[in-house]
Amino acid sequence: PFLDPSGHIARMQSRVAEYSEALRREIAQNFLWSVEFALHAFARKFARRGEVYLTASTMARCVQALVRVLFALNCRHLQNDKTVLPEISACPLCSKDFRGRLEALLSRVGASPAGLEHLVSQMHDLLKEAARFSGELHSPKYDLSSGSV
Repeated sequence: PFLDPSGHIARMQSRVAEYSEALRREIAQNFLWSVEFALHAFARKFARRGEVYLTASTMARCVQALVRVLFALNCRHLQNDKTVLPEISACPLCSKDFRGRLEALLSRVGASPAGLEHLVSQMHDLLKEAARFSGELHSPKYDLSSGSV
């Protein structure tokens, strides 16, 4: 809306002006867990079978979750998908090469089981990095130290 004479929008904006620690924790825990689960329960199996569609769609869901986590860790609200990568790349709790790695991962999905498994390994690396940035806000449910979730 262009006009808000009652101040309704301003009141709503003031309620989310400060990013709460509870929200950061919930987003980090739940969305990182969803990536862990997707990698553990589905992605490697799909990749081994050469299932391009299922592997790629799982990776896309993982990317969305990791982006949400990185925004939350940096106390930022995601506003526009069109500017997500430049915005997150400028945040302190994000590696400087995140955008490039993410774009490389998504641009070369692969068609062979070996190529798809490599894709899943790259996503696993991004997950470990996001988990490192989250610190105490996240308790992994799976062992993230190895490449095999």
